[in-house]
Amino acid sequence: MSTLQSLAHFKTEIILLIGAFITLFSDSPKGSRFLAGTAALLTLTLAGVAAFTEASQQSLQLFGGFFTLDGATRFFRFGMILAAAASVLLGMTRGAIALSFFAESTALMLFLTFGLIVLCASGHFLTLLLAVEMVSLLSYLMTGFSPQNTRAREAALKYLLLGSFCSAFMLYGISLLFGLTGSLDFDSVRAAVQDGGQRTAAAASLLFILTGAGFKLSLFPFHFWAPDVYEAAPSPVAAYLTVAPKAAACAILIRLFSEVFPSMQTFGAEVLQTLCILTLLAASLLALAQTRVRRLIAYSSMAQAGYLLMGLSLFSREGLQAAFFYLAAYGAANLGVFAALTALSQRGTQDHLEDLTGAAWRNPFAAGCLTVFLLSLAGLPPLAGFLGKFWIFAAALKEGEVFLVVTAALTSMIGIFYYFKILRTLYFSDPLIALCAAPTPLPLRILLILLASAVTAAGLFPSWLLRAAESALR
Repeated sequence: MSTLQSLAHFKTEIILLIGAFITLFSDSPKGSRFLAGTAALLTLTLAGVAAFTEASQQSLQLFGGFFTLDGATRFFRFGMILAAAASVLLGMTRGAIALSFFAESTALMLFLTFGLIVLCASGHFLTLLLAVEMVSLLSYLMTGFSPQNTRAREAALKYLLLGSFCSAFMLYGISLLFGLTGSLDFDSVRAAVQDGGQRTAAAASLLFILTGAGFKLSLFPFHFWAPDVYEAAPSPVAAYLTVAPKAAACAILIRLFSEVFPSMQTFGAEVLQTLCILTLLAASLLALAQTRVRRLIAYSSMAQAGYLLMGLSLFSREGLQAAFFYLAAYGAANLGVFAALTALSQRGTQDHLEDLTGAAWRNPFAAGCLTVFLLSLAGLPPLAGFLGKFWIFAAALKEGEVFLVVTAALTSMIGIFYYFKILRTLYFSDPLIALCAAPTPLPLRILLILLASAVTAAGLFPSWLLRAAESALR
């Protein structure tokens, strides 16, 4: 396919780039979020329409095979755009992001969305590596983009150091593959690996590459950055980082094991399931001890990544479809948690559980939405999280992974306990200060309604999301 023909299928990414630059220079002199927020939302709307109305539904190789446009790319691309739109709406709420840096932060989020989509579409190790570095640098910058927030700067530094360490491992794995095969093209590497002469070295390179994916998914033992980043970063940034990079890491794993290492799926399944079990146990036990809300949500996100990895590691159609469904359910619920916490904060903070004491009586609408999101993350019916976990467990049992299912079920029960710890504080604790009405700003109210409706609708009427997940596997 020629470059011009490839550009015709690359219009979503082009719209994001142009819109990011427009948003960057749309800072209002009157100190309003409206202009930059509107520019970003308009950009994401146009990009979403372009992605949704993609003419070809076939698998396409763009720009000489450097990018792959298939069902999985389309699924993740549309999901990234929706997550970015939700984060921008959250950022338009007063206090979510410092007003003086709102335009810059929003533009960076659009650039990050572009990088994540490129990462999901990578068809060449060079593209993969460049996209990983772009996403990493933008994530570090967005985390620490609060000059008055010392904790955010410290978290960004830890994120940078650990991220650089994992990126070096990934780079070493890719360079090892290049030394073995003389190419960075996925097809060429697959052909060389399938010959069988270099399986030990190929397995070593795969382990190094999985380190990078494990870092993005915040899997144990690559998770040490996550609690600090999710706690200290501005709410819209933290919300986006808990969802979008995890989705991109899932896309990397699917593409690697389907296009580059199909002959090593058995070895890969053993590695991924080991990481899954360790992550589920570590995250669940660490979450139990937390008294800071956003640190608890950080460990909860680790556990949710473990369930996602459980579905992906099966390498079966049922497992992948269930993982795609659960990823969408998790994304909507986790974005909703951050939005609801922003609405419920009493003193501009959600640092401790005590800050939410009695908040349900001050803002019952936001508390009700938070309840929906937490129950979905806990995997309780009739919400989307329950169906996602059920289908992942069923797919694992079908493959004979009984120990994996038992471990996941145990950690899921532990998860119910720490999610209900938040709900108990909301509804059954006496408020520390006198209660007064706290109306939810309009952008935040719209976002909460949309996310709560999506989580509920996907649980009661899952066929539409199942069809989207099935189309991603074509």
